[in-house]
Amino acid sequence: MNLSTFSQGKPRINTSHPEDILAQCAMGIAACRELSKGTNASELALAFDGVSAYMPVLKAIVTESVQYKKKAANFVTQCARIKTALGRIGWQQENLQQATINAQEAVSFARVADDPALLISSQVSLAWVYYYDHRSQQGLQVLQDALNTFKQSPSLPHSFEVRIYSAQAVLEAKTGQHPEEALQRAHSALHKAANKDYYVFSDAIVPDAVVIVSLKWG
Repeated sequence: MNLSTFSQGKPRINTSHPEDILAQCAMGIAACRELSKGTNASELALAFDGVSAYMPVLKAIVTESVQYKKKAANFVTQCARIKTALGRIGWQQENLQQATINAQEAVSFARVADDPALLISSQVSLAWVYYYDHRSQQGLQVLQDALNTFKQSPSLPHSFEVRIYSAQAVLEAKTGQHPEEALQRAHSALHKAANKDYYVFSDAIVPDAVVIVSLKWG
């Protein structure tokens, strides 16, 4: 993998041309995403530092450029999501606090990006961070927002609905509520996804299917 985009955690970019910055950031973010999937500590640190280095200039583009505002916001969201995943490793309290900040930022910029799919993914991630931080009630509120986003976006595949309801069932169970309705809705959405969204029935859905089965039969 070519990591020449990075120099001690800083991207080599020309800040006077937003389109060039975004092109370089796209490559860098993709590299960081691949590194974040590994287990090597130095590569995980490089991924975290890499996306952290891109975020300031991307945020500047969001603020200053009408033409590239949404695209830059999309990239900021992707960076924040990678930082959320990497920053919460180990689930120590300080890591959870930072993961919460990153996850909240991802949600905020996903709204600016006007990307419902990215917004829902970010909202579900934030809900899970709240879950591990023993704030499941806040997570349920975020999932309700995610559900509203899904209902307002009829073109989105049902896989998003599966993720929302399966997370809702877990968080409801965690708070002592009855998750049966959410579980039933998740199960129904899973069948819809399998029948209609076969092209997205992949790794994104399988973990939620496992959750549904374990809650239903466990």
